[in-house]
Amino acid sequence: MFNDPISFIDPLGLFNIPGPTDAFYAGYFVAAYFEGNGATFDLNQHLDLGRRFYNAPSVQRAMKQFKKKVRGMPCTPCDEGKVVKPKRNIITDVTFEEGLFAVGHSTFYREAVCRGGRWRFHFYIRDYFRQPLITGPIHIYEGEIPGGTPYPIVWDHYE
Repeated sequence: MFNDPISFIDPLGLFNIPGPTDAFYAGYFVAAYFEGNGATFDLNQHLDLGRRFYNAPSVQRAMKQFKKKVRGMPCTPCDEGKVVKPKRNIITDVTFEEGLFAVGHSTFYREAVCRGGRWRFHFYIRDYFRQPLITGPIHIYEGEIPGGTPYPIVWDHYE
């Protein structure tokens, strides 16, 4: 491994991700794994990852479907404070959206609250970056890599 310069620079192999700038973004996630001490990684606070996540087709589709369903429900002064959440959350897939490979498939939470006669929406994810050498059925290394610390990945959007 150490006589291969690419492996030495990128021991996790995350820089071989499709897309022109994905390697750059993957570096953010890898650096947080080894240097972030488990601190929360907020997509809205790192470059334009929050915007990229928001604009991903699977995220847009999930928000649009939920808003359409909720807007068909009454939101009157009598409904003030009423909260609507789906019975089941869905999984968004941003694996191949530029810069979001490390986020991949995330549980996408949706809720709406009736305030002032209109629906207020909150969309969010609560995910983790952990065990980076386990990708689906492929287990290159079981468990956490020595020196790495798993950390939460979050994203919040309000309308």
